Amino acid sequence: MTESTKPVSRGEQQRARAYARTQRVPYAEALRAVRRGTDTAAAPDWEPTPAAVASWAAMHHITEAEARAELCEAETKWRTARESDPYSIYTGFDRDGAEAVREWEYRRAGRPIRLWEAVIEVRAAATSEAEATQCLTSAYTQRPLHRIVENHLIVTKLPDWDGQIAHHVTEHTPDAAEAAILAAAYPQAAFDTDAESTANGYYSDRHEIHVRHYTAALRRLADAERAGRTPAPAAPVARIDARLRFWKARWQVEFLATDDVDARSRVQALAATLPAPTAVDGLQPHPRFGTSHEALDVRDAAEGLWADYEAGPGADTGERLAAHLEACAAEVEEQFAAGRAEAAAFEARLHTQPDGTRTLSSVEALDDVRAAARDLARGKNRAELLKMAEEKEYLARRFYGRSVATDGGEMRIERLEATAAVWRAMAEHAPAPEVPARCQSCPNWSATLPCCC
Repeated sequence: MTESTKPVSRGEQQRARAYARTQRVPYAEALRAVRRGTDTAAAPDWEPTPAAVASWAAMHHITEAEARAELCEAETKWRTARESDPYSIYTGFDRDGAEAVREWEYRRAGRPIRLWEAVIEVRAAATSEAEATQCLTSAYTQRPLHRIVENHLIVTKLPDWDGQIAHHVTEHTPDAAEAAILAAAYPQAAFDTDAESTANGYYSDRHEIHVRHYTAALRRLADAERAGRTPAPAAPVARIDARLRFWKARWQVEFLATDDVDARSRVQALAATLPAPTAVDGLQPHPRFGTSHEALDVRDAAEGLWADYEAGPGADTGERLAAHLEACAAEVEEQFAAGRAEAAAFEARLHTQPDGTRTLSSVEALDDVRAAARDLARGKNRAELLKMAEEKEYLARRFYGRSVATDGGEMRIERLEATAAVWRAMAEHAPAPEVPARCQSCPNWSATLPCCC
């Protein structure tokens, strides 16, 4: 089959039409270019700037001619996607990637800036894993702080730890000197508080003490930085309390830097914003460096990465860093106070049920739900009741439980779960379904399910 008789696919038609429009050539010529794979040259009215070409070539260790060709190809993909089928998911990927590369090169302006990532390990003492998780991974304590207050939590995440869930912490085995430092950094007032004073302990009195202890440590760092001295360590304790254990968690941070020296300095500055002992590991350029994924990841971080970079190294020392740490401490306290007030308002709306559980639905409302469920269950056998209960549980977990943003949604789930519990309890005393004798020998037959026939 020759090229002229080969059937034309829909994708080839779309690419040929777009190429014909952008290059102003006949459709037949555009189709031949598509089939030969030569339709990736950029339109004649666009050319990458010399600074962008030089920067792209240096970053990818290629010649300027190859860099110009890659940038032109990205431009062509963007134009083709825009003009051929803007609603296609595949052309959408090309369009997004090309637009991200254009924005990335515009912001870089010829500077050899790259996206870097590193892992900062932070350590602390706590009496339990739950307390350690709050101290090391919550939104209010022990997080690397970027240079801009409104973006100090951006592009900071918890990577997986040996395949476990990301927000989990693991036990740490320090030497004697580090154990004394970690024990001295633990607020002694936390021993006398209840860690479970709220439903989930997140806004408990003990967690509030940890938050205040953390913000006070940030302000001590700010004072030391303003005075140009090393912050004084906490006073050593006479002995390490037997209830204390030592824990560690890892934060993955992303930032922009020009080279290895700049990146190492930047990650050390990020680690220095943590009052707790830290260790830096895994410093490397973006793992997918050299593709449009890097540009897309930078764009997804909004202005946070660029604002952090353009604040300059001067923001890592002196008065600017001190003011930044104090502003972050004030913001953390404000956010925690707002969150605790919201949690307290939620607790005030809860009702205590006879079994001790706390629900948004009142005792009378759930009693009415249970009475209605018993009325519907009259005359049902065991299999029917179990099936009805499973349907209610499915609605509660999989349908309504996916996203609960209102009290009404939460109460709907409570009513469904109460109904399912009533039917499951009644199924234990309900008669089994009548099954013909011929079906009892069937290998698929079950005493609790309808007959498979």
